[in-house]
Amino acid sequence: MAVSPIEDDGGPARVSLVVVDGAAGAETLLPLLEREAFVIERVPASSLGRAGGPSGTLAVLWLPAGASDDLLERAVRWRAQAGRPAALLGCAPDGTNEDSERALGVGFDDFIAGRRSPREVSVRLRALLRRLRAPARRNGGPVRFGRFALDRANHALVVDDRRVSLTRLERRLMDVLVGAAGRAVDRTELAGRVWGADAADVGPRAIDNLVQRLRRKLKRDDLIVTVRGIGFRLAPD
Repeated sequence: MAVSPIEDDGGPARVSLVVVDGAAGAETLLPLLEREAFVIERVPASSLGRAGGPSGTLAVLWLPAGASDDLLERAVRWRAQAGRPAALLGCAPDGTNEDSERALGVGFDDFIAGRRSPREVSVRLRALLRRLRAPARRNGGPVRFGRFALDRANHALVVDDRRVSLTRLERRLMDVLVGAAGRAVDRTELAGRVWGADAADVGPRAIDNLVQRLRRKLKRDDLIVTVRGIGFRLAPD
């Protein structure tokens, strides 16, 4: 069956692909993604520890089984440095559910473990791209991600059909997190976008306290996920 090309901002969607030493099978992935009009940029694994995030809207980390928590966290920090929201998919063809759980726990948007289907990678990348586009497509209405719907005009958040009133700072924080569509946002970015010109006087504790206030209003701690060493993200459905 013919597959329609994926586009992003009027052109082919770009995928930043990182293949970690010891991970096999990535070469079978490239021909399929290129046939479906993805533009592939190979990124060396050493770039994960450097400044500057992926240039593509989508990033794929191709991993061996049992990748270290440090490597997974560096990948999430690298993705967080992108100039615009980017989705991170992990693939460990010889991995296990434990690999998947650890990666999702530190901030990956999706993860495939124990399978090496290029078609599944393509389908999941398409789903991630739709998720990234979702807030921008709803001009004039609530901004949405998963179970969250943010009513900016009325400073209110709807979660699982429950309406929660927000303060000005809380609304700004949720605006950033909903717009990130599940991507982890670091504390520095949050401070700048929530407090604006006053961000220089805002410490990490203020961000943590604001998140805690929101968690109490939501009556669930697991909806706003702490990403160790980075910041926060919203939990997917």
